[in-house]
Parts: sequence; structure tokens; C-alpha cells
Amino acid sequence: MVAVCSIPGKDLSTSNTFAFQRVNRTTAILLIDDAGYNLRFDDLYNRITDGFTVNVKYKPEYYIPFEESPKVIITSNHILKAPVGNSTDRRRYEIELSQHY
Repeated sequence: MVAVCSIPGKDLSTSNTFAFQRVNRTTAILLIDDAGYNLRFDDLYNRITDGFTVNVKYKPEYYIPFEESPKVIITSNHILKAPVGNSTDRRRYEIELSQHY
């Protein structure tokens, strides 16, 4: 069992300073559930490979180093916007499911 922080993807704005305030040092997986069309994968590059800066309202921000940071899982019904190239390829692992089970 691992600690999961689930964030609704339709409402997620990565430019919001407090978008990831529910993530804490014990979070093992950050689940962005049902990502909207406006979510850009490259907005998450630093959080995926460098570590995680968390800014909580009315408290000082803190940094979670890469070794302890949560791994990001994104579910979506469409392909995420991302630049083509090595930067995207080394950060993304896709699993596609068909329309029937």
C-alpha cells in the first residue's frame, strides 16, 4: 500500500501556485485523474525529473527531492499536448486501452 494524492485533471491549472498543495512528503503517487485538453505535459517536466516544490496556503513552501518525490500518473481520454523529442520521450510512458474491456 502506498499513499496516493488524487487531483481532478479537468480543474488543474499548473500555473496555479497552490495546485499541488495536497502533496506531502509521504505521497508516493500523484494521480492527475481525467486530464483536460488544456493540460500541457511539458508544464510538469520539472516536477517529474527534478523534485517537487510544494506551496501550501499560509505556510512556507517546501521542497521534496527527486528521490523522495511522488511519481506522476496521468489518466486521460485523449493524447496530452507535449513537444516532440527526447525531453518528452524520456519522461513519458504511455499505456493505451481500447474502447472495450
